[in-house]
Amino acid sequence: MPQGSILGPLLFLVFINDIDYSSDIAQFLLYADDTASLYTGSDLAALFTVINSDLLKTSYWCNANKISINCNKTKYTIFSPKQMAFNSPINLKCKVHIDSTIIDEVNDFKFLGVIIDNKLTWKMHITYICTKISQVIGVLAKIRYKISQAAAMLIYESLIAVHFCYCNIVWGAACTSFLEPLYILQKRALKIVLHLPRLTHSDDIFLKANKLSLHELFERNSLSFVYSIINHISTPVFDDFFVLTENVHSYATRSQGGLHTEFASKLVRKQSIKIRAPQLWASIPLSIRNSPSLSVFKKRLKIYYQSKR
Repeated sequence: MPQGSILGPLLFLVFINDIDYSSDIAQFLLYADDTASLYTGSDLAALFTVINSDLLKTSYWCNANKISINCNKTKYTIFSPKQMAFNSPINLKCKVHIDSTIIDEVNDFKFLGVIIDNKLTWKMHITYICTKISQVIGVLAKIRYKISQAAAMLIYESLIAVHFCYCNIVWGAACTSFLEPLYILQKRALKIVLHLPRLTHSDDIFLKANKLSLHELFERNSLSFVYSIINHISTPVFDDFFVLTENVHSYATRSQGGLHTEFASKLVRKQSIKIRAPQLWASIPLSIRNSPSLSVFKKRLKIYYQSKR
């Protein structure tokens, strides 16, 4: 199969699809040749023992299927509550290894273009986006007087806005102080595109540009995700991601078609789409929730946000 072909990733996935059967406890995340495995446990030392034993099975599967694991590129990280931070692998003298190769521990890693840190703050990813966008804005500011507004807006959409939307239902609920620099860059880029004065009010910027702000994009994408699941137009793997309120309570509730919000004690979980999305869904009018299609839903939602400015 030629490198770069359309069928290449699909056929490779078909080839390795049964890697799930190499382990009874790991949860595999597969995308072409990027594979991640998740393990959970309450005791870190015991978990390392389980992981090393399980990775041995995965290694056997790879050898049987003529696949080699690039151990130099393979890393691991530990997601844990703050109170477990002292139980580091260094203190416990634990190591993760595949065959005889020791795997390095990292505090953050990039998976499918998103930098994930071990505390799930998303600060590293947002900083990474800010750096890339700042470079584009710098070039855009220098050439703006040579190009039309339509061309400048095309640059904004293709080289700046794409970073705001990519996977932002995952990282878009990060701490406001982390998101603020990115929000400032968005406004700066639009002011350059539209030739607006430096002190133009935020609402005026987005109204004149006919664009949604960074925070509104997060809400729109999260709500579109909910709409797709409720109306069964998303991938079936998410069918049970949310639960309707009427399926939880035996009595009638005020919010017909509302979503049940699960209890969350930790801030990381409170900020996740699993918890935030049902709250956002309940906050929008029923007329928007009952839209006949996803495209109509997005249009009505955009008008709704603009009317609130």
